[in-house]
Amino acid sequence: MVLSTKARGKLRRFVKSHDLHWCQVATALGVSKAVVSQWNAGTARPSHHLRLALERLTAGEIAPGDWLTSDEVAGIEAIRPIGQPATVAA
Repeated sequence: MVLSTKARGKLRRFVKSHDLHWCQVATALGVSKAVVSQWNAGTARPSHHLRLALERLTAGEIAPGDWLTSDEVAGIEAIRPIGQPATVAA
C-alpha cells in the first residue's frame, strides 16, 4: 500500500532543489538508503524522531505532521479538547 502524504512530494522537491542524492539524506539522518527509498516510494514513513530530524535537516520545509495521511489528519481534526462542546451541524 502506498501512503499518500504531503511529505513525499516535499522530500523529493527538497532533494532535487538542493542537488542532493538520496544517500546523502540517508547519511545525514543515520539511516540506510533503502529506508529513505521506502519513504520516497510511500511504502514506509519515518519514525517520530526521524520526522523531527527531517524537519531540522530541511530547515522546516518538511514538518513532522506532513507525514500524516489525509485520513489521519481528518481524525485528529475531529478531536475536540475536553470540555469543549461538539459542534452541531445545522
